[in-house]
Amino acid sequence: MADRGRTRAGSKSKVAGRTDKALCILCSITQIDEDSPGLRCDVCKHCVCLDCAKLPLSFYQELVKLGDHRNEIDWICRVCKYFKSDLKSIGTTLNDLKQYSDARLTNFEDRLLKLESSVKVTVREEVEHVKSSISETLKKDLVESLKRDLTESIESVVETRIREVDDRRNRSNNLLIFKLKASDSLDLEVRITHDMDLVQKLYTSLCPGKGNLNVKSLF
Repeated sequence: MADRGRTRAGSKSKVAGRTDKALCILCSITQIDEDSPGLRCDVCKHCVCLDCAKLPLSFYQELVKLGDHRNEIDWICRVCKYFKSDLKSIGTTLNDLKQYSDARLTNFEDRLLKLESSVKVTVREEVEHVKSSISETLKKDLVESLKRDLTESIESVVETRIREVDDRRNRSNNLLIFKLKASDSLDLEVRITHDMDLVQKLYTSLCPGKGNLNVKSLF
């Protein structure tokens, strides 16, 4: 079934007829053919019969005589003429909308770039702040640790020195006795008892009649 009001695909001629076999877009009655020729609108590309176009057959015949030059003449159907001003207005409006949209897009891109730069600066500042905070915390912890270790080290040295002084003081009153048999026991108490017995026997032999010596006070 023929497409209403349309010419065959690929047809570019301004005059319509012969093999077009399309209905007039305006009356939808007249079939455009060799017996009822018509014109094709340069805007909508639909066919219009001569009656609806209100053109005489002689006009159509003159167009046919022009051959390929007839395409240099614009013809617009009355429907397109009616909407031509509206289409022009719509075109202008669309162009204005495009310019407005381009301007808004450009403005948005500029704001986005500024926002991106601002975010980068903010993030960089936050990172530096965090790094500085971590560094200060580490420094503080390190100082506290060094203070604590130094205090413990000093206390340990002082305690060691005090023990050495006490030990020297105790050993300053020691009496060294040579050529006495030492105890072979691994028990400290046994060795102390053995040494006390030796000292008591030595005292008794050196100081007869003086009674017993309080040996425990010497150890």
